[in-house]
Amino acid sequence: MTREQFKDWRKSMGWSQDEAGEQLGVGATTIQNYEAGRRRGDNQPVEIPKAVALACSALSHGLGEWGPETQKILSPGAEAAMSRRALREARRLVTEALARLDEATP
Repeated sequence: MTREQFKDWRKSMGWSQDEAGEQLGVGATTIQNYEAGRRRGDNQPVEIPKAVALACSALSHGLGEWGPETQKILSPGAEAAMSRRALREARRLVTEALARLDEATP
């Protein structure tokens, strides 16, 4: 996950840096470092760990910490429901994009 992708993810969730940090279990400074791609203070490069990228994906799909509720979501048959949800979201995005194209076309 790039720093730009991370920032886009956070904004798509409607979260401030503080809120994203709270959801991911890290401080706001860590979120700022991820988005800047550099660590404050010593300016060393910062990579977003794979575990954080996976957590972002889980949160985007409405999943929280692992537990009984998460297990229900991932029970047999849940994969098909998630696929239907993803398909509905894709259709919505395509419809919105086509509407914007129609509005922009003279």
